[in-house]
Amino acid sequence: MKKNTTKRSLLASVLALAMCVTMLVGTTFAWFTDSASTSVNRIQAGTLNVDIVDESGDSLDGKSLSFRNVTGETNIFWEPGATFFTQGFKIVNEGDLALKYKVVVSGLTGDAKLLEAIDFAVVTDNTKKDADAVSFAEEGQLLTKGASAPADNAVYYYLRGHMKEDANNDYQGLTLEGVSITVYATQYTYENDSFNNEYDANAGKDTAFYSLADFNALTEIPAGVKTVYVDLGGKSLEGGITIGNANIADHYQYGEWNSDVAPAGYPVKVGTDVRKSDGAIRYIYSTGKAAFDVILTGSVLGAKDSGDITNAGAITLKVPDACHVTFEKVNFGVGQMAVGVWSEAGVQSMTVPHRVASVTFHSCTFNGNWLQNGAIGADEMVMKNCTFNKYENTAGIKSDGFDTKNNSNPIWIQNLGQCNVTIEGCTINAVRPIKLWEGEAGGAVTIRNNTFNMDKCSIDTDATHKNVAVMFCGGKLDNVEITGNTVAGNATALICFYNKDTHCPAMNDGASFKLSGNVLNGAAAESVLWKTTTKWTPDYVNK
Repeated sequence: MKKNTTKRSLLASVLALAMCVTMLVGTTFAWFTDSASTSVNRIQAGTLNVDIVDESGDSLDGKSLSFRNVTGETNIFWEPGATFFTQGFKIVNEGDLALKYKVVVSGLTGDAKLLEAIDFAVVTDNTKKDADAVSFAEEGQLLTKGASAPADNAVYYYLRGHMKEDANNDYQGLTLEGVSITVYATQYTYENDSFNNEYDANAGKDTAFYSLADFNALTEIPAGVKTVYVDLGGKSLEGGITIGNANIADHYQYGEWNSDVAPAGYPVKVGTDVRKSDGAIRYIYSTGKAAFDVILTGSVLGAKDSGDITNAGAITLKVPDACHVTFEKVNFGVGQMAVGVWSEAGVQSMTVPHRVASVTFHSCTFNGNWLQNGAIGADEMVMKNCTFNKYENTAGIKSDGFDTKNNSNPIWIQNLGQCNVTIEGCTINAVRPIKLWEGEAGGAVTIRNNTFNMDKCSIDTDATHKNVAVMFCGGKLDNVEITGNTVAGNATALICFYNKDTHCPAMNDGASFKLSGNVLNGAAAESVLWKTTTKWTPDYVNK
């Protein structure tokens, strides 16, 4: 009996042990543990912000300085011997970071005739006619928020103008526009990181500033430079001007027929040439120079009106093909103008046009007519926040009786070529439409959030219906978007088509034409046929 009891106890122990082992399977043994953590303090990026302020501390960015007489009046007339000053201004560090800055005063030299009669200078004393001029040749530094130049709170810069005593009647009634003061800033070696204050020692070394003459004299772009600012310096467009030169621009060479071997020194394939006689192919190759941004500033004087699409006043870009070119706050004077990229002659006896990546007009003012026949030579053209002032062509009446005031378009380019066009946030005051899509033209079109203040031309009658904002005459287009625009003044319509068949754009496969969300303010229609009030849109619009 006792023996059986022992066996049963032993069996129970074995079962209990087996159960404990089973329970331990999949179980993790725990050690005593603890933890501690800390957060990283908020990361706050500093701000780099430079401004030009007036004597009240208000920003002058995007505003105008005015010359004043002793009573503070700004509606003044200059005469020999007179001296005027603008209101005072300072350059101020409005951000958190130390900065270095460069001041460029544009429009004090150039081809404007009135510049011959007026001496300009920047001074810090507006109580003396002969106060010493200030030089902005060297960079300045503003290390802390609120720091200013001039540093003394009671001292300001003034732009002084003195009309020479020997100015004769040749200067009566003339005007001068395009004078501007621009400050360019970048971070300065001052604050420390975890090592020292040298982390931004190279800031700004990739940027260079030139006059037009100095830029055009370069034999190469300095190593490491990625952005160049070029002051157009009030040059006249009469006879045209060139920006850049053959030394800094790309060059082309053809390869052999039916070969894809690049010629030595021309590594980049940029085009194709097909021989008509037998269909043989050869490729165009480029030197493929490095891209850099070209920022054009200042002002130019318009060329004499021709009233024709003759490319009067041409601005020719002669820079590497990969460049992005921006006209920044440039004032284009009264008269005619055109813009294009150079064509290279002597490429194995051929003349081959060059192209750049993009041409942008940002916050520019146009005071004349842009009349052009031929491609602008850019993959993309952007016009953003620009102002077009109403201008009627002054070339007069041609021998055939045609009045050139009919060609008073803010922009009229025939044969634009393949180019994506964006016109956004602009104010257009005009008597004739923008015309970019006529003849050989293609690409995407975006016309968005602009204000078109239209009026009749001085030669128009009540039966004339040419006061339309935008005109389409031809080409084959990619996606088109015309949205958010406002038509004001005396307008027939927002857009028009030249006719229903022979001069009406075609659309590429899959492309759309969106016309919506525009405010007409009494215009006859959103879309009409040219020279009529007849409402019409092609079938592809809003499909």
